[in-house]
This record gives sequence, structure tokens and C-alpha cells, in this order.
Amino acid sequence: MTENSCDVALKEWAVICRALETGQQTILLRKGGIAEGAGVFRPDHARFWLYPTQFHQTAEQVTSDLVPLLSETAELRTAAGDLVLRSVAVVEEVRYLTSIEQALALCGLHGWSEDVVRQRFAYRQPGLFLFVLRVFRSEITNQVTESAEMAGCKSWVALPISFPIGRSTPALTSAAFDYAKQLIHSKLNS
Repeated sequence: MTENSCDVALKEWAVICRALETGQQTILLRKGGIAEGAGVFRPDHARFWLYPTQFHQTAEQVTSDLVPLLSETAELRTAAGDLVLRSVAVVEEVRYLTSIEQALALCGLHGWSEDVVRQRFAYRQPGLFLFVLRVFRSEITNQVTESAEMAGCKSWVALPISFPIGRSTPALTSAAFDYAKQLIHSKLNS
């Protein structure tokens, strides 16, 4: 990763952020938050901090392999309640999934339960965005106090400053990431 800072973040369940930064998953499925402009999520940013949230996150809504990670998500906030930003995602690919079969074919490659996939797909207008992400763990841990502008059910958050990334380590090697992308494409094309 060559750019030194980033001033935007994407809110996601803390357990999913943890799975992304450990390489357990390389995709996100997104519908958007209720506070999105015109009620529609837009994949507007090619690079962003992962903004871990525990809002709406429950063990019943994630796959069984991610349930143990739920206990690790408390470290994504400081004792004072500040948010910890430590991983940056780079968007490698975005697709809009128009059939529930496409979305369900990806089960096992992300942390949502099948019920959550079905609910999110059907919400408002059927469909989901698929992000294929290359995630990097920064050597710098940034802390930010969550402001009123950052709170609420929205996906994208403008951060108060452009936080430094510093040196970073990829969650997956290039070979492992290429294999993950091939697996995603094969599931979508089968």
C-alpha cells in the first residue's frame, strides 16, 4: 500500500472487521444503512478504514466459525469508548448481485448467516453489493472519538482527519488473495 493516510471509513460489524483483518474473509456484502442518501448504498470509495461497530451484531446473525471472534471485538474500542482504526481495505472489485442465488452461492466466504443474506437481499429493492477487498493491517493504531456526525445507521463515515496508515501488512499473501478471488468467481459463475 503506497498512500500514507485515509479520511473515510466504512461501518461494519466488528466481528466481520476482525474476519477481514485476519484473512478469514475477503468479501463484504452490503445493502446500506437507513441514513444513506436517498436510501441507497453507493460504493463510492476505493480505499477506506474498517469502522468496527457492534450495533445489530449478534451470534445468531453470523456464521458459526465467526462466533468465537465475537469475544475479540471488545478490543476495537478503548476503555474510554473511542473507536480503534487499525485496518484499511482496498476495493479490488465491486459487483451488484441481482439474484438471491448469486448471494447464497457466496455463503462460506463471508460471515453473515444465510438468514441475514436473505433478509438483506430482500430489503427494499432486491439485490446486494459485493465488495472483494484486499485488507491491510496498519502498524499504527489510530483512535477517534465517535461524534454525532459519525453515529447512526450509515455506511460511509467522513473521519475528522486523514489518519496515517504507516507501514501495513496484508491480511493474506498475494497468492492466497488471488486464490480467494478465483474461488469467489467460480462460485458466482457456477
